[in-house]
Amino acid sequence: MTAKEMFRSMAIKMLETFAKFSASNHKLVPNKETAFLIWNLPYKITCPFATEMCKLKCYAKKAEDLYPDCNPCRNRNWTFSRSAEFADWAIAYIEKKNVYNLKHNKKLVVRIHESGDYYNAEYFNKWMQVCKHFENVPNITFICYTKSLPYVIKYINDNGALPSNLALRFSVWADTNPVHIALAEKYGIAIYTADDEQKITEETYPKYDVCRCSDCATCGHCWSKEDKYHKIVCAIH
Repeated sequence: MTAKEMFRSMAIKMLETFAKFSASNHKLVPNKETAFLIWNLPYKITCPFATEMCKLKCYAKKAEDLYPDCNPCRNRNWTFSRSAEFADWAIAYIEKKNVYNLKHNKKLVVRIHESGDYYNAEYFNKWMQVCKHFENVPNITFICYTKSLPYVIKYINDNGALPSNLALRFSVWADTNPVHIALAEKYGIAIYTADDEQKITEETYPKYDVCRCSDCATCGHCWSKEDKYHKIVCAIH
């Protein structure tokens, strides 16, 4: 076994015994065409730009309240994400998990944060390193919804653009500062929001595509890069 192979084996073992990617949630269920990996962090303490509405409506908080085992796992992920080796370990883990998908012509969608967010620029850059590593692997897409707009813009300013295999959306609520929304639009960053079903109308969201799908795993509008899905709204769930 080469030194690289030994490192890879150690990295994967570390991820599987300490930190954890999950393979599905109730919205992203693997199917014949697509597999999923989901990386989560604890809510609130990793969300530096959360708005008051975000804290009130937080989906991740509901999950942690309902399933007590969530929080210890997410806290271990948080600890692991702060290590200098995190990006290399994540790359090794994703590569191993994608071997089966490549053999069976399946896509792999890696969701960064069902819970939590980019808590600083260094951590954001680690994930951009992971995405860049897989830019020439056509079956892998990375997706995320974030409020950490300053880190995104700094990366774009420093590097010219986000990795081409990353579908990133600025996640907004009704109390998001309009200046920040305008800034996201200036930089061409896609926007995602959610609202009560009865409030979603063309008058309220004139420039948004309304997504009412019941199968996110096959729909994919929320992470599509097509212009018509550049701004999307769905019902709060």
